[in-house]
Amino acid sequence: TFTLTWSPTTGPLGLRLTDTTYSTAIRVAVSGVSPSSVAWSQPPFKSYMAKYKPLYDPTNPEDKDVGLTIVEVNGRNTERTNAEGVRTMLSEEVAKGAGEITLTVRGSGVFNGVLGGGDMREGQVLSTSVSPPSGVRPGATVSVTVLAAGTGRSKARDGDLLEISYNAFYLPRGETDAGEGGGRVMFDSSNARGAEVPTVQFVLNRQPFGQFPAAFNLACEGIRTGEVRRIVVPGVLGMEEEGRRRAKVPKDVEGYVYEIKGVLVNAMT
Repeated sequence: TFTLTWSPTTGPLGLRLTDTTYSTAIRVAVSGVSPSSVAWSQPPFKSYMAKYKPLYDPTNPEDKDVGLTIVEVNGRNTERTNAEGVRTMLSEEVAKGAGEITLTVRGSGVFNGVLGGGDMREGQVLSTSVSPPSGVRPGATVSVTVLAAGTGRSKARDGDLLEISYNAFYLPRGETDAGEGGGRVMFDSSNARGAEVPTVQFVLNRQPFGQFPAAFNLACEGIRTGEVRRIVVPGVLGMEEEGRRRAKVPKDVEGYVYEIKGVLVNAMT
């Protein structure tokens, strides 16, 4: 998380904003930055982009891989509004005569970058805090644990065809132990789908919404053949309503646990 400062008299801020949806949550993402803008010239932004998004091309409108979301505008929380709401907040601050406006932004590039590196060690745990939808408990955390290191040479990237096996559990309200000895309850498994081969295939980050749990995309970023990961997702971000009812999962759960093994990446070991 870092801040950008903008004075309306110094020129355009230069951020393209868009709504991004995860389950029932809406976040305002930065989908582009003008290279001649105030934002692009600031050291915190330049440092973030150089370290986590070095391939980003600001002159290409199709390149939207910035990995930033807007958190606050002059101390006003933006995680319960949409892109139009953030633009309104900025306009209000300008109308009030604010000489300098501070934007707090959060980068997903750090979390995804470590996962995508494909070099996590067995037993390593990576976690990040997330803001749930309005009206639910704050302080939710997503965590990924490597249960077994991979042996494959290829690391799963955006658009790769993955073959995986998985087991899915829910944590009843009050249950926090996601391990085998805890109170988790299995509700789905690739072994229980009746197929001759107990695996499923999907294209990383390219499947239609709702076809697979959104957590699969996050959990499989950078996964190698043979690698086993456990991802724990807060209940409010786990499943859409239709999928929950179909899987016969209680409405009010503590969270979801997915244990995923990479079988093939682009049909290769």
